Parts: sequence; structure tokens; C-alpha cells
Amino acid sequence: MAKILSSIDKTMRNPIVSLFISIVLNLTAIGQSQQIPAPDIFTQEISVFSGSFNTPIYSINTDSLGFIYLSTDRGMFRYNGINFQKINDGELLDPSFNSITFLSDKRVMAINFYEGVFEVINNTFFKKDILGIKSNKYTFLDLAEKDGKIYLLTDKALFILNRNFDILHRIDPDTKDETVKEFSQLHIHKKSVFITTSGKYLYKINPDGNFLTYELPYYCKWIITSDQENIYIKCRDLNSPVYIFKNNVLQNYFEVFQNSEITTFKMNKIGSEFFFCSSSGLFSYHPKKGIFKQIIKDKKISDIMIDRVGNYWATSLDGKLITWKTEDKKKFTLPINDEFAFTTKLDRNKFISASSQNRFYKIDFKNNLFHYLGRFGVDDIKFLHYTKDDDHVYFKYGKIDLKSQSYTFMYLGNDMITTPLGEKVFLLNNRVYYQPAGKDCMALNQKKKFIECLTLLHESRAKRAVWLDSSIYILSLDGLLKYKRDTLVEVTDKSTGKRIKGVDLIADSENKYWVATNHSTIDVYYLDFHKKTFDLKYIFPENNSIVKLKYYKPYVLVIFRNGALLIDQKSYEIFDVSSILSASDMQVSDVEIEDDFIYFFFSNKIIVSPIKSDKKILSKIFVTGISDLKAKKYNLNSPSVKLKNNSFFVEFDYLCLGESAGIRIAYRIKDIDTNWNFIIADANKIFFPYMESGDHLLELSVVDQTGKIISNLASISVSVPKPFYYSTYFFVVMLILMVMASALIIYFNEQKSRKKELLNSQIRISKLTALRSRMNPHFVYNILNSIQSLIYIGDKRSASSYLTKFSELMRKVLDLSENENISLVEELNVIELYLELEKLRLGEDFKYSIEVDNELKYLNPEIPGFFIQPFVENSIKHGLMHKRDEKRLLIKVEKGTNNDIRIIVDDNGIGRKKAEEINARRNVKKSSFALEAIRNRIQLINSRLKRKIVLQIFDKVDLNNQPSGTTVILSIPIEFDLES
Repeated sequence: MAKILSSIDKTMRNPIVSLFISIVLNLTAIGQSQQIPAPDIFTQEISVFSGSFNTPIYSINTDSLGFIYLSTDRGMFRYNGINFQKINDGELLDPSFNSITFLSDKRVMAINFYEGVFEVINNTFFKKDILGIKSNKYTFLDLAEKDGKIYLLTDKALFILNRNFDILHRIDPDTKDETVKEFSQLHIHKKSVFITTSGKYLYKINPDGNFLTYELPYYCKWIITSDQENIYIKCRDLNSPVYIFKNNVLQNYFEVFQNSEITTFKMNKIGSEFFFCSSSGLFSYHPKKGIFKQIIKDKKISDIMIDRVGNYWATSLDGKLITWKTEDKKKFTLPINDEFAFTTKLDRNKFISASSQNRFYKIDFKNNLFHYLGRFGVDDIKFLHYTKDDDHVYFKYGKIDLKSQSYTFMYLGNDMITTPLGEKVFLLNNRVYYQPAGKDCMALNQKKKFIECLTLLHESRAKRAVWLDSSIYILSLDGLLKYKRDTLVEVTDKSTGKRIKGVDLIADSENKYWVATNHSTIDVYYLDFHKKTFDLKYIFPENNSIVKLKYYKPYVLVIFRNGALLIDQKSYEIFDVSSILSASDMQVSDVEIEDDFIYFFFSNKIIVSPIKSDKKILSKIFVTGISDLKAKKYNLNSPSVKLKNNSFFVEFDYLCLGESAGIRIAYRIKDIDTNWNFIIADANKIFFPYMESGDHLLELSVVDQTGKIISNLASISVSVPKPFYYSTYFFVVMLILMVMASALIIYFNEQKSRKKELLNSQIRISKLTALRSRMNPHFVYNILNSIQSLIYIGDKRSASSYLTKFSELMRKVLDLSENENISLVEELNVIELYLELEKLRLGEDFKYSIEVDNELKYLNPEIPGFFIQPFVENSIKHGLMHKRDEKRLLIKVEKGTNNDIRIIVDDNGIGRKKAEEINARRNVKKSSFALEAIRNRIQLINSRLKRKIVLQIFDKVDLNNQPSGTTVILSIPIEFDLES
């Protein structure tokens, strides 16, 4: 770079070359002012379906809450601004839906082209069987309600129904006239019903029920719309005008298309404008202004509507949802093939923009003009500054006089500032220079003399300089410097004593300076004390970074590679202004602010949008239900929902038709939580695992990615009961139990001497119960260890699956633990659940199978509860756990030869001997408490049985006499003749 600058300087010293360059540059500065093209409507395209399928969307509608419904070839979808929820269509043969209608009694009715009318209840379709209408005979077109009657239009007939969908009347096309082939469209206007045809007639049903016919100009498939006063019709397929039907007379109103190949699928009148959904896009026409324009190009638009907050929505036959709001955003496309790099503001609505190719443009939005000034300099511009006093624009390679449109070459480096006192600071190469007030070194017009005229302040590469509190702050690679009264000092953070470094610097009007310390963090300082840090990683993705900072009172503008945001200098509130951009507009070149409007500069277009809008709140949240852990719902109609326990779910729904990037759901218990809690927007319920007893107010809202509330505050009161052990009923029951226990103790003490044998029997039973009560916690302990290990390694999906199966297993254990004997099938079900849990922990190497004799499965005899599980646990824990290769476990239940049940537990583990060696190395003194407990349990049960339970354990070996597993055989008599 030094060689290039030296060469440029030598060339410029040659008076002939200098004169020639000056003439050429001044000639290139002469350009013609051009009119800025009218702004395009700023549309945003949303893909409804994933993949490359072009699924048609036929119509769009909205309910009273603002949710959007799309009738498509693949079903009906509800859109809340974030995601599309498909309405469950069960096993429909053809899910093609034409339209959806909201009746006055809040019923939602959907029209399927070929299968008829469906009611939507709890997000599921239920078919309305209408006596007298066969689905396979008609194509269903539309449904509307008027004065308590329901009008159902098909291709071959119009059916007038009551609210119960019983047929009151049927109207057929005039089959005698060959010009009437079928009905086309149904439309309600004032107190009358209009029907268009694929023919030459318009039908009208008066409030008194009279059926009138009006002849149309020619044979066609006609479409219809209306406003408060008049009916408008148009031919769908021909180059026809729009006709107005006024006072029962049809008149030519205005011409639309000159191209006869354009098919108009639908015509809507919204406000004063007509909208035409056609095979070539979406067109609008304003009759009073005579303005005809195309809003959407190169798409087959099927329908259009406007929602409750003024957003326009259009659907296409290639599966796209398109939205815009005309009064907010404007997009200007300039007839240039260039890319804006830097922009600076001249005056109100006037800017100077410089491209990456060093071309300069003057843009005047006030008069809708843009002017090409010329191409100046030799490479990238680095900075762009405008001084109003001399009407000059300064950049890296000199200055442009806007009055004379002349250019003066001079190397000015990476940046320069002019202070209110007239001083100047230049960041040239790796040095910082100072020019005092009243001195004009740039007039010397030579680099060497220019630099000799300046005062050297610091030898280091600098990035930015700002004026703050009568001082000049300079951001260099060494850190932040401060120049005041001929003194240059290093600025450190007074709270930490560390140097202040960064990539960019600005100063606000409150004597604070803002330093972009890296590509995602900004630190704010006041009097060199650190005040606040903004970590912006959570707003913009990792591949984005801060490009530059600008200041427009009262905002600090942070420009990223793919967007921008504003930070209020007083409240520190963050506004994500880049959310107005679509995916195709995310390569921002520069951003400017003027009169509460923000200007985004791109390669050849400029997008203008208000910084703040006074539009209504676009997001809304609703509490839709409260349920307990068993999914039982509470009644929401009471002022306070009375809960039965302190664990519950709150279900909600939300609508967000504004800027929806990065939104979350915030919730809190107002009297308990000091801060909001957050969950992702895709969730539809919040789980409260424990709530303190008492009355509480729950609040929910929608927040944007900065944490700002952008919706209403949905609230609901709940009353949580006190724990049962605080109730009077509990104390009464406990008192009764204590009295009964005392009575029993006295009774047993009195009978002790006379019933010694009975007491001994009771002792045996109590021992058995104690052993079983110890066995069950031991079993639970092992399962909980498995769950804990999954949580530690962060495997949330497996942990969730593990917990679900574990809860089912615990329920079965708790249900069956009260019974001394349980059925064989119940025992095997518990074991199978246990093995599924172990398989999640051991992986795919673990294989198991359970084989049961069909006769035993049918008889389903009872056996001692949880009798097989300890052997299965031992096989896994001591035999298979230490085996590296495939782990196999067989559980076989068959009928023995002596009218008993023969249970075999066989594994291919390491064997008992090797397991004992491993336990010895690990200082494990006790191999298995469960096995010891089961031996004692067998002994106690056998003491009361005529036929005994037999336990056999065999150690298996392979051909090399190496351990190859363990086999356990348990023989249990089918009949248990227990002594009482």
C-alpha cells in the first residue's frame, strides 16, 4: 500500500497528469438526475409445506381471534404467525379442502371438494352426514350463513339447510338452458344471496325467498365480489371488464386486463381497491385514482384477505403464503448495477452513497431523485463524512464539493473528524495526526506537505475518533486514547484498571461512549467508569458480527452483517429493526436514520421503514385449559380455579402475526416470582410440579428476542389446597387409628399366653412382609441409578423415555405390592418393563426374549409376587453387565411334569465365579441382597406349603471348560394350599 501511495503522489506532482486527471474526474462527475422509481410493495413469502412439493392453497380465512386458516390440497391448516398446525383429518380419502366458514354459533365448518361438509371440533374433522346429499355425486364449492339458514353450494345444486343441517330447499341450475352447465360461486350481500354460474346467468335469492334470474353478457365462468353498496362480477377466463350490478341492472364498470391469457381465479374488494387473484400474479386497481399495479409477479394467486391489524395475506397454488402491509415499509429499486458500501446523511431525506467501486450517488427522497456524481479514488473508501459548513463530502481519497460537483484528490486515511471547535483529527496509515482550529493543511494539496503541516499525536493504527466532553477519544490497536489541551493519555476502565479495546467507537449526547469490544459485545462507559455490557449473541446468530456503530439521538445504531438494531441511550431498551427484512434482504451494506424512519441500503435497493409504529399489538395469548397429572381438566369459567393438588399443567394458545423472529413465552406466579420464566414458543403447556398452597395469580405473555413483552397479559387465578395432612379430616382419621392401634395392642397383650402358636405364625408372616418391603426399595434404587447416569451424560431424549417407562413400572409395582400373590401374566409384564429399561441402559448388544407356554398363559395362575425379578436382575448385574460382546437373556415359563410351573432364567454372561472375582477386586462383600432375600422368602413360604418350591442354579461352561453363563430353574406348585 505504501508503494501505491508513493506512486500516486509522484503522479499527482506532474502538473500535466494532475490537470488531465482533474478534467477527467470533473467530467465523470457530470450526470443526469433520474427519477427514483415508485416503491415496490414490501412482501414476505412464507413456505407452508416443507420440501419441493407445489401443493395448491385454495383459500384463506381468519377467525374472530385472528388465527389464519388455509384450505389446501393436503388438508386444512391453522397459522398462528409461528407455525402451521394441521387439523386432524383422520382417514379421509381425499384431503382437498376448498374453504372454511365460521358460523354465528361459533361452529367451524370446512368444505371438502369431494367428501362434503365437516365440522372442526378440538382440532379434528367430523363429517356432517346430510340426509339427501350423497358425497360422491357432487363437487362441494362453498358454504355461507344468512338469517339462521345455511346455504351449501355444489356444482349441481344449491341446498338451503337449517342449523341442524336438514335440507329445507334445493335449487338446481336451469337444465333446459344449455348455457347453464353448473354453479360457480356463492356470495352473501346485504339481505340477498347471489350465485354465479358457468354459463350466462346470475341468480339472486331475495329475503322473501324469491328466486330471480339475470342474464349476463356472454357464456363464461363468472366470479363475484361486493362492497357495502354494490355487486361486482367478472368473467374468470376471458379478457372481460368488471361489471357493476346496481339496482338490478348490469353495467360496464372498468377494464382490467388486456391479455386474454390471464385467468382470474378470484376477485375481492378491500376498502377502495379491487384485487384480482390470477394466473399471472396479484393485481390491484383503484377506480377513483385510476391506478392499476401488479403486487405479486410470477405466481398463481388463489385468494387474498386483510386481517384484523391491517396485514394483507395472499395464497398461491404453489404452496406459498405471502403477506405485506403497504403503509409501513417501502422498497425502492434503483436502476444501477452497483453495491452501496458507505452512506452519510446530507440533509432531511437526502443522502450521499458510495459504492464498493468508488461510485458516488446523491439520493433525494424528498423530490424522488437520484444523481450519479462520479467515480473517485482508487480502492475501498473506509469512511464517509459530510460537513454542512462547506458542503463537502470527505472520504479516504479526498473531498467532493457538492456545490460545484468537483473532486479534489488527497489521501485522508482510515477516518477523520472535525470537532465543534474547528479542530481535525486524521487517522493516516499507522499514525494519528492533529490539525488545530484555524489551520487548513488540506489546502496544500500534496501528501508530503499535508502531513508535514499536521501534528503527530500517536504512532499506532487507529480505527475511530469521536468528540466527547471537550476531548477527542481515539480507538487504536493499543487501546482507547484521550486528547485534551495538547495532552494525550491512555484511557483505562476506572473500575478495573484495564485498557479499553474494541473494533468501533461512538459517543452519545449524555457524555457516554460506546465501545464494540468484539463482534457481538458492546460496553458503555461514563466518565471512564464501566456502566453496562450488551451481549448480543442471543439476538443474532454466531456467523453474524458487528460491522459498525452509529449514533442518532436518542439511539445507538448497531449495524451487523445481516441486520441492525437500536439501543435507547437512556433506557437501554433494544429494538430489533432488522426484523422487517425478508430472507432475501439480509446482506445489509449500510443503515441510516432520518425523521423516525430507518433506511437500509443494499446492492441496488433501499428499504425504508418507520422505527416505531403505533399499530395495534400484533401478538395475543390465551389460557385454554388447566389439567392435573391424569389429564383431567378443570373448569375455567369460575373466577378462581380450585385445584385438587399442587401439581398441574397450564395449557395456552397464542397468535403472533407481526415480526415473529425469536419470540418466546414468558410466565410467572405474580405473588411468588420476581422475574419472568421463559419457554420456547413451540410449547403449548407449562408444567408446575409444585405450587404452594393458597390463592395465586398466573400470568403469561409473548416476548420478543430482546425480552420485551409484545402481547396482552393473559392471567388466571388458581386456588391450591393445603396438603391433606393439614386437614381436620386427616387429624380425625389419625386419632381413630391411634385409638384402634392402642386397642389392638392391649388385645394382643391379653391374648399372648393363649395364642402362642398363632403368634409364631404371625411372626413368620411379618418376617416375610419385612423381606418383601426391603426388596422393593432395592429394586427401585437400581432403576434410579440408571436414570441418574443418563441425566449426567446429558442424554435428555433417553432420560425422558426412561422416566416414562419407569413411571409405568412404579405404578404396577405400587398396585401389586399389596398382594402377596399375583398372576403370572402380571409378573411377566413387570419383568418385561424392567428389561425394556435395562435395554435402554445396556444398548443394542443386550438381547432378551420371554417365552410362555400357551396353556399357562390361558390359565394365568397366581405365583408369589416379584418372585422372578431378582434372578433376572442378578443375570444382568453380575452376569451380563461385565460381558463385552452380545448379551443374551432367556426367560422361559413352561408347565412341569408334576403339575407345577417351571421357570427358567438363562444368560450367556461371565458366570458366578468370575463375577465373584470382580466383586472381590472391587471390595464388594455382598453379591446380591435380592438373591439372599428370595432364599429366605422361599424358606418361609415352604414352611406353610404341602408341596415345596424348588430352586436350582447351574453354572454353564463351553467346550473349552470356560464359564459361559448361568441357568436358574425355579419350580413352583400351581396350587397353594396355604395355612391360615
